Amino acid sequence: MNTILEQYEKHWPTTIGKAFLCDRVVLHGQDLHHQLGSWEWFKLYCFSLMRREIPDNQLKLLNFFWVATSYPDPSIWPNHIVALAGTTRSTASLALMAGLSVSEASIYGRRPEKRALDFFYRSQQAI
Repeated sequence: MNTILEQYEKHWPTTIGKAFLCDRVVLHGQDLHHQLGSWEWFKLYCFSLMRREIPDNQLKLLNFFWVATSYPDPSIWPNHIVALAGTTRSTASLALMAGLSVSEASIYGRRPEKRALDFFYRSQQAI
């Protein structure tokens, strides 16, 4: 008796597309290399998610959102945590979750030091 996973072990039906190795790659009925090869990365990314071509003005706005929220602040992108987990041969998902956990933690960044200094300054003024 085959389990659900065993039924799809060698064949995974999908409507998204398929890679015919050494021949072509099909994405939503379009040839990735010949029909979509001249597209910019973000346009192709949106097409793969939404199954339709996004108008250029909307792509420009979405691209601006992408760029405008790509902050270079290490306190919200703890890549060093993920890299450290990678050096210990951790799984990729565990490494990413460790990084996300640290970025969500209230103790990350310089917040504890700021609160401690604020306490000391207020204490000194009160004395």
